[in-house]
Amino acid sequence: MNDIEAVDQQTAEMARLAASRISAGTLVSFREALGRRLSAYGEHPYLRAWLDLANDGPEAVRAALLDTSDRARGMRSFAPLRSLITQEERDTIMLRLRDTLRD
Repeated sequence: MNDIEAVDQQTAEMARLAASRISAGTLVSFREALGRRLSAYGEHPYLRAWLDLANDGPEAVRAALLDTSDRARGMRSFAPLRSLITQEERDTIMLRLRDTLRD
């Protein structure tokens, strides 16, 4: 597995965890995080797409997080997953992947 594949695998694992937690309630913090990113970085097609999905509801966001298409993989790199998973969970996923790469 090369570095790009490793990062993609790591992001996909985080997205699966985030998808399991998306709800009407958690969608509020997801939208707020998107707003902060849009303010900080300006318009970007993927950020705008996430906002559109968030406006469509939790099922739309969940489906996009679990999508395996090339576009979805690119979109996940812009998803504010920190609003849905903890730092400890992110660290665990990153360490597990690091250990896999060392083997």
